[in-house]
Amino acid sequence: MANLAVLSIFSARNTIARRRNGQTMNTWEKFCSLTAVVFALALVAILLIFPEARQFNRLLAIGLAGIVVNVILMFVVLRDIFLRRFHNPNMRFVWIGLVLFFWPSIVYYLFRHGFHPRD
Repeated sequence: MANLAVLSIFSARNTIARRRNGQTMNTWEKFCSLTAVVFALALVAILLIFPEARQFNRLLAIGLAGIVVNVILMFVVLRDIFLRRFHNPNMRFVWIGLVLFFWPSIVYYLFRHGFHPRD
């Protein structure tokens, strides 16, 4: 009986590892990622094209929505970084630093790694 329990634990670990390695971001994560990037680009474009949009009450509402969207984006990207295996183990820390301190690197990360299967 004990051997069966140990065997089932190891098979569950292998299933999780296989699932993690072959997966990519799911559709919801891809949608959230693209929505955040489009939101940021649209906000910059609107503020440049329409100066009347630079009023405090409008900026406050748009800014709060932007914070929510970008917190979700950070969660999705950081989760993907932690689940992904890199060829160099230090690259995980490099990507975490880049994502946390330089926002446009998220866009590069998404197209370089995020939308591709985890190896």
